[in-house]
Amino acid sequence: MPGDAPPSSAADQYAGGMASFRDTAKWIVGGVTASVAGVLVGTPLTHLGELAPGERLYLAIGAAVLALASLGVLMSVGIGVITAQMLTINELAGQTGWLDVARRKGMEKTLLRQFPLGVTSFQDLSNKVKGALTEKQKNEVVAFLEPMAFEYKRRRFLELFWTTLVVTPVAALLIGTYAWAATPESPPAALSESPRVLPISADTEGVAALAPLIDSHCFVPAGPGRFEVKAVVVAEYPGWTDLLVPPTGDCPAVRVRQQNGHLFPGK
Repeated sequence: MPGDAPPSSAADQYAGGMASFRDTAKWIVGGVTASVAGVLVGTPLTHLGELAPGERLYLAIGAAVLALASLGVLMSVGIGVITAQMLTINELAGQTGWLDVARRKGMEKTLLRQFPLGVTSFQDLSNKVKGALTEKQKNEVVAFLEPMAFEYKRRRFLELFWTTLVVTPVAALLIGTYAWAATPESPPAALSESPRVLPISADTEGVAALAPLIDSHCFVPAGPGRFEVKAVVVAEYPGWTDLLVPPTGDCPAVRVRQQNGHLFPGK
């Protein structure tokens, strides 16, 4: 119809597809790299100096190195998609690396029905174009270059896609390991010369509930309906307190752990 844009040629479609691969690769590499690097750099490094030589320090360093290495692999594959130039037929046929060979075989399978000159592989096509060709045969070869370039770029993009699926969770796991190993546990609070006494108070039902930990007869009255036993604070950790109920009379010493207002057997 008048005014309608003419249909795009196959060459334009191939060119548009390859441009889309490049743009998507830029987004993947930029996004994943920024996220991983941001988390890794944002993890405090000052704690590394507090770690004594040992498993925790070596684990932190190893995890950080492997996380950066995995990020480097992703960037290498991504840059290969963004900057890769199309190889000639002879260059494709002459590649010997295992990844290059696998990529070429995949391309041959996809382009099987598009190969010119009656061949089915790049090696055969390379041998053919080295000889004398008619004008028609030359045109067939030239027409084949567009789908060949598109398939090459598509294969490189798929390599980036699968690398991202593998590298991203691996890098996240390594960063988590690094963050844990590089952040040592806070040391327990130092005791003063006069240990702090913390009364453990409970009503009648509470005393019965605590019987598996502290014998009920060890509690003494502490007001109407209330009973208590004295405990000494051994150490305080983030989120919990280590307590010792000293022996009195026929009540044995008991080690308990107070956490979120509840008592648990001590270590």
